[in-house]
Amino acid sequence: MLNTLIDFLTFAILFYVLSLNTEIAQIISYLAGTVNSYVWNKCWTFQSNKQSSGNWLEMIRFILISLTALLFSLLILIVLENAHVWVWTSKGIATMTGMAVNFLGMKIWVFSTDEECKYEKS
Repeated sequence: MLNTLIDFLTFAILFYVLSLNTEIAQIISYLAGTVNSYVWNKCWTFQSNKQSSGNWLEMIRFILISLTALLFSLLILIVLENAHVWVWTSKGIATMTGMAVNFLGMKIWVFSTDEECKYEKS
């Protein structure tokens, strides 16, 4: 939820205060939440403790899933904006779509508990 809060607050500042268009505001705000997301997902949500060689693969996968989620959310935002849906409704739907793509990708592919992961749940 912290990532979503960072995303929404950054979006609000960029859109309302700095008057950026919704697409640019979405990209920047999503990236702001994503930076925070990597640390929290790695250390807390999925409790990944991969060795150094696994860290690079994990980070590349994280970036690929994050970019995929960004593209989905951006596409939804653009479609809804073109349909003249209120900006916050569009942002909410786009964010929920991105969150679903992100969570599934993180759980299944990025932070999966496979033989590379040395963390043992207690």
